Amino acid sequence: MKFWRGASASPVGHIAGLGGIAAGEGEEERLVETGGADGAEQFSPLLAVGDHNGAFGSPRTDVAVARFEFRGTRDQMGAGESPSPFHRRLLWRAGLPASILLIAAVLAGTRNSSDVDGERRHADASAAALVSLVGGRHESGGAKAFCNGKAGHGHEVARSWDLPPATRSACYESLHQNYMGKEVLPSGRNWCWVGMKRYGCHSRLGYRLNWQELNTMAVSAGALNPPEPFYPLLEPDVCDRRELGITRKWSVTELQIAREWFYANVNVYVLNLPMNKIRWKFMKARLTELFIKATRIEGVDMRMPGALQAAKKEGLIPQHFNLSRAKVDAWKMGLGGILGRVGCASAHFRGQAAAMEESTRKPLAIIFEDDVWPEKDFIPRLWSLVKEELPCDWEAVSLSSKCPYGKCISPHLTRVQPDGNEPLSSCHGGVNYGFQGMLYRTEKLAELQAKWKEVVFDEGRPHCLDVDVALASISDRVVYYAVPFVQEPGFLSEIHMKSSREAVDSGASQASSCSAHPGCKDLIGDCCPTTAGISLGCCKVEISTCGDIESGIDFVVESEWGYSVNEIPSPDVCCELCQKEPQCKAWTWIKDAKLGGLFPSQCWLKGGLPTSKLKKDGVISGLQHSRSASAASDQKEDEEEKVPSTLLPGSGAAMGASQEEELASEEALGSRCPKIVNDLEYVVDTAKAWAVHADHTLSPDECCAKCNEEPLCESWTWVRNAHLPQGFPSQCWIKGGKTTGVLTKAGVVSGLRGRPI
Repeated sequence: MKFWRGASASPVGHIAGLGGIAAGEGEEERLVETGGADGAEQFSPLLAVGDHNGAFGSPRTDVAVARFEFRGTRDQMGAGESPSPFHRRLLWRAGLPASILLIAAVLAGTRNSSDVDGERRHADASAAALVSLVGGRHESGGAKAFCNGKAGHGHEVARSWDLPPATRSACYESLHQNYMGKEVLPSGRNWCWVGMKRYGCHSRLGYRLNWQELNTMAVSAGALNPPEPFYPLLEPDVCDRRELGITRKWSVTELQIAREWFYANVNVYVLNLPMNKIRWKFMKARLTELFIKATRIEGVDMRMPGALQAAKKEGLIPQHFNLSRAKVDAWKMGLGGILGRVGCASAHFRGQAAAMEESTRKPLAIIFEDDVWPEKDFIPRLWSLVKEELPCDWEAVSLSSKCPYGKCISPHLTRVQPDGNEPLSSCHGGVNYGFQGMLYRTEKLAELQAKWKEVVFDEGRPHCLDVDVALASISDRVVYYAVPFVQEPGFLSEIHMKSSREAVDSGASQASSCSAHPGCKDLIGDCCPTTAGISLGCCKVEISTCGDIESGIDFVVESEWGYSVNEIPSPDVCCELCQKEPQCKAWTWIKDAKLGGLFPSQCWLKGGLPTSKLKKDGVISGLQHSRSASAASDQKEDEEEKVPSTLLPGSGAAMGASQEEELASEEALGSRCPKIVNDLEYVVDTAKAWAVHADHTLSPDECCAKCNEEPLCESWTWVRNAHLPQGFPSQCWIKGGKTTGVLTKAGVVSGLRGRPI
C-alpha cells in the first residue's frame, strides 16, 4: 500500500484520541508508526498531519494539497517519487480536505501505474465514492446531502387507543381510588392510557426499558390492562430495543470521514444558566475530550427583574404572551410555578437563533442542555444516522426520547406522532420527553420555530410551555424524528444533576427569601440584583472552586488517604464532597462503576495532588481548588466563566484545617467577628429584625465574612448540618436587629458583626 505525506495541515488533528473506539484494541499502534529503520518519521495515510487548531479541531474545508512525497510499495515507485498525474487529478477533482485526500490517495494507489486506463477509471471511481461518502458541503444534491436519500414519511396524524366507554370508565375508577384526588374529573382523557403511563414509563423515566417491559410493570403496579392491544410505538421490533444502542466498531477510515463531515457541517451549542456555570465546565471538558467545539448559550432566568421584557425584546417570547394569565392557568391545572418552563423555552429559542446566524451558520446544529454526557463515538454515530437512516423530509431530531410515541422507521429512529389519547388542551402531553440533545436542519429552523412558538406561548395551555411536549404535539404539522431512550448507551446519557427548570419553578412558587432584604423587596423570585443581596446567597449562584477539571482523565496520586462513595449522581456532587473533606486534594467521578440501579456512578476522593494522569473513558477528574486560581492566566479567562470574588468560600487556610478545629477555634475568627460562641444562637429584637440564609456555606469563617459585607447585619449563625438535600449540608443565617440574648442549640456557631475582611 502507498503511504503519503502531505505538506498541508488537516482540519481534523490528532486521531489518536479515537483509538479506543476503532476496530479493535491496539488499532492505533498498528496504523501509526514512528522512527522507521532509516530514522525518518512515518505517517499513516489516515492520520492527520500538522496543526489541528486546538483540541476541538477546525471547521476548515478548503485546505489544498500542496505537495506529496510517495513512499512506495512492492510494485510501485520508490521513496521520494511523485504521484502520477491521474493520482493528482483524483485528489484535486474531489475537492476534499487534506486528510480525506490522503485516504483517496491510498484508495487510488494500489493500481499499477502502467495501467493508464485502469488507473483513470479507478481514480474517478474513488473520487466519486469518497465525495458521496463524506457528503456535506462537498456533496452535490442539495437536501440529499444531509439525509439517506429517501423521501420520508410525510406528516403524521394523532393516533389513539380506541376503547369502549365502559372500559375507559373502569380505568378511571381504578385510578381515582388509587392515586387521584376527588377534584380530578373524567374530562376527555383516555384513563387506561393514563394508568399505563403513570405506573409504567413515568415512574421509571431514568431506566432504559422498552414499552413492553414498562407496560408489564404498570400492570403489576395496579394499572388495568384492557384486552384491546395498543402499541405506543408501532413496529417496536425495529427500534424499541436496548441492544441497538451499543457502540459499533468503527473503522479508522469511518472515524476520520465522520469527523471531517461533522466539522464541515455541524455547529454545537450548550444551554447554561449563570447560576450553573460549573456545569458548563464539565460539559466543556467532556466535549474537549471528544474533539467537539461548542458555544455556550446563556440561559434565561425568568426570576431576574426585567427578564420577561428583555426576552420579548430579543424575540425569544412573543410580545402578546401574558405571563400573569399563564401563571393563573398553571395553578388551576396543578402545575405550580412556570418561570423555569418559560426560561427553558426561551433558552432553546435563543440557541436556535444562534444556529440561524448567517455569519456562523452551518447546515446542521446541535443544541445540548448542560446535564448530558455525549458518548465517546458521538460524532460517527451522528454521521451514520444522518447518512444512513434519516429521511430527507426531516426538520428536527431528538437524540434521546423517553416514553417515545409514534412509529419505528429504522433501527435508531422513530417518527414522532401526537398522542391522541390526551386532549389538545394539555398539549397531548405525557410522551416523547427529552430535549437534552437536539439536532436541527438550519434551513428549515425559522419555519419550524414560528409554528412551535405559537404553541409554546399559548397562555391557555401551560402544559405546552415544556418545549419537548409542545414540539411533539405539532408533529402532525412538522417533521420530527427521535432516537428511543431505551437504546443503551445511545448517543448520550443524562447526568443526574438537579433540574434547573424545576429549581426555578419551585423557587418561584414560594415566597422569596430575599424579600426581607433591603433593596430586594417586591421583586419576583429568589434573586436580588444588589451586590449585598448576591453576597448573601440570595441568587443561589452555584459556585465551585474545584479546578483543573478534565474529562477522560484519571488522576494518579501518592497518598495513603482516600476512599470512594457509591451512587454519586454527578461530578458536581463529587466535587462538593471533596471540598467538604479537609484531607481531599483531588477527586475522580466514574460515570458507570457497574453498581447497577439508577445511579451506578462512583466518586473517589484522593488525599494528594496528581503525580500523573491516565486516560480512561467515562471519568471526570478535578482538584479541590484550582492551583491557578490566583495566577495571571486566570485573568484571561472569558468573562462569562468568571465568578465575583466576593462569592468565593473562605480562605484556603480555613479549608485546610480539620472541621473540629474550625468549629472550636475562636482565635481564627475573633479578629474579624467578635464574641464567637459554640452551640449558641444569638436572639434578635423582633421589632426590627430581618434574616436571610445562604445554603451550602462551607465554614463559620465564610458566614462571618457574609455578615461583615452586609451593612445591616448585626449577628450571624452557622448551622453545621441543615439537612439540605444536596451538596454541603451547612447553612449561614445573617440577621439584622439588636441582639437581646442567646439560645442553646447544638451544632451551630454564632458571632456578632465585626470588621470587613
